[in-house]
Parts: sequence; structure tokens; C-alpha cells
Amino acid sequence: MFWLIPVSLQMLFSQVTNPILIKNINSKESRSRALVWQYVFAFSVAIVIAIIFGAQLWDYRVAIVIGIGIVNALACYCYWRAVSISLSKASIFGRLGNLTSFALGYIFLGEAKFLNPMLIIGLVLYLATMTVFVFAKKQASSNQDLSANSSKVPLGLWVTAYSIAWGAAIFAMRCLAVGGMTTPSYLLSWYGGSLIGALIVFALAGKKEAGPALSKKQILLTALLALGIAAALGAAYWAQSLAPITITQPIVQVGEMIFPVAIGLWIFKEVKKLNFWTGLAMAIGIVAGIFVALSQ
Repeated sequence: MFWLIPVSLQMLFSQVTNPILIKNINSKESRSRALVWQYVFAFSVAIVIAIIFGAQLWDYRVAIVIGIGIVNALACYCYWRAVSISLSKASIFGRLGNLTSFALGYIFLGEAKFLNPMLIIGLVLYLATMTVFVFAKKQASSNQDLSANSSKVPLGLWVTAYSIAWGAAIFAMRCLAVGGMTTPSYLLSWYGGSLIGALIVFALAGKKEAGPALSKKQILLTALLALGIAAALGAAYWAQSLAPITITQPIVQVGEMIFPVAIGLWIFKEVKKLNFWTGLAMAIGIVAGIFVALSQ
């Protein structure tokens, strides 16, 4: 059960502190510029970690992770665009990425052998959680005006893009962790590639997305976010080296269905009120997490 420590750290940063920072940073004026600053800081943190703990500077896995990092930056930009529309909706509908990682783990890593009755029940309840959430959102959207509905198409595109990309990245993380790539090497390669990807986004997104120079407050928040994402990624990679995707990801998924959604609903007031179906979905998600945790 030692793997619960990195999983808990991953959830704290990726599902609580980071979404709050992203929502505050994610202004329409300087989004792509802030993205570059985020990965400048994160890459700097990775360099410091590599110097202290040591890192392999080059092998075939480094090249692969740099490539994945480039895709990660593009996915991160899509995530920021989705969050700018609605943090709670982006969290609810972004679960496709985790399903992608599950499927890849089952097919290519032979992790179906880790399934047991408790875990299966948890996964089934997790799918029920997704179903009820989708139903709740459809019910809510039917009561919205046309101007609100017009945001659905871009939100769906942003969510689909980042969820599939990050799902594949989770699978790649597990493959490389199993292969013995160290955490400092992974962080250095990942954020080196992500910085390259952010610069590509900055160049392609145009002047409007780049916006004016960041204020001191924005730079500080971006630096804190960089520390948060580096901590979350390091914890995630650590967790993947200790346990299979089918064990760690359901727990992370349940948290993703609860914490960022709650932050969006209550802190940023994105939804007027919780309805019966939304509350039911959250309750099922909590029960699913209990079953998964007890499956060990």
C-alpha cells in the first residue's frame, strides 16, 4: 500500500492546488505567454532535480519522452482553453483520457490479470458515475439558452484533444517506469519537450493569445503552478513505478470527478446549484473509490 503516498500527493497537486492556479492564471489575454512561462519554470525545476539526484542525459527513452512532452504542451493548451469555459465541465468530460490509459494497459501491458471482484465493482461504479454525470449535464443544458449552448462545440473539441493525448501519455509513463527510467530523467525530458511544445503553441496561436507581458502577480502564480505540475508529474511517475495503471488510475479518476468539479462549482460558481443527479454521481464516485482502495 506504499503506492498510496505518491497517489495522494499526485491528487493533492493535480486536483486541488493546480486547478485553482490554472483558473486564476488562465486569462484570455496572455494564455500562450503564460504557458511558455509555466514550462520555463517547470524545466528549471527539472534541471535542479537532475543536478541534485542525477539523470541520464540521453538514451532512446529520453527522445520518446521529449516527443511526448511536446504533445503534452499542446494538450495543456487545450486543457486551459476548456477550463476557461468551465473547470467543472472540463473535469467531468475529460475522463476519456483515463479510459484510454486503461485500455492500453490491458492490451499492451497485460494488466488485466490485476483485476479482482472489488476492483471490477469499483470500475463499474466509476462508469456509472460517468453515465450519471453525463445525464446530469444534459438535463442542465436543456435549461440553458442558445448562447450558453453555443460553447458546447469548442469545449468538446478542447476536451477531446487533451484527454486522448494525456491518456496516451499516462500509458507511456507506465511503460517507461516499468523499463526503469528514473524520475529525474523523466522530468527533465518531459519538461524539455513541453517547453518546446509551448514555444510552438506561442508561435502558432498568434498575438491575441500571447497578449501583453505578464504582471508580477501572474509570473508568481505561474511559478507556483510550475512547481505544482512538476510535483504532480513526479508523484504520478513514482506511483506508476510502484503499481499498475489499473490500480492507481481508478483512484485518481474518482478524485478528478470530485475535487476539480467541486472547486469549479463552489469556489468559481460555474453552476448555479447542484441538482439531484450531480449529487448522486458524486456519491457513486466516492463509493467507487472505496471499492478500488479496498481491492488491494
